[in-house]
Amino acid sequence: LLIWHPLQLVIGSALAPKLSAFVLSEEERLGINKDDDNNNDDDNNIVADAPRLAKLMQEKQQEQQQGILEQAVVDEEQQQQQQQVSSSLGPTTQDYNKNNDNNASLEMTFAGVEATIQQQQQQQLP
Repeated sequence: LLIWHPLQLVIGSALAPKLSAFVLSEEERLGINKDDDNNNDDDNNIVADAPRLAKLMQEKQQEQQQGILEQAVVDEEQQQQQQQVSSSLGPTTQDYNKNNDNNASLEMTFAGVEATIQQQQQQQLP
């Protein structure tokens, strides 16, 4: 603490003028007036701006809702187009997979029938 505290004083004293100049230049660049900061009418300004801010927020919410609705319509149109394209292309991969599943079950059934026939033939041989 004996070293840290004096070091902070030295560094702070060296940086204070540069920091102050930076703050002033940024306030000037952003158009912030010091006179506005000293007014005690901040509460009044907030109350006076409340209706305008509420209207802006409501407009923003309506824009967002409109954007969501538009996106939903676009998504639905794209889905319909995809369905039309897929129906015009003929069988899909899912259709082939269903057919393959059916073929596999038929092959299993056929293999089972063959095995049963072979067992019956072996029993009849002796």
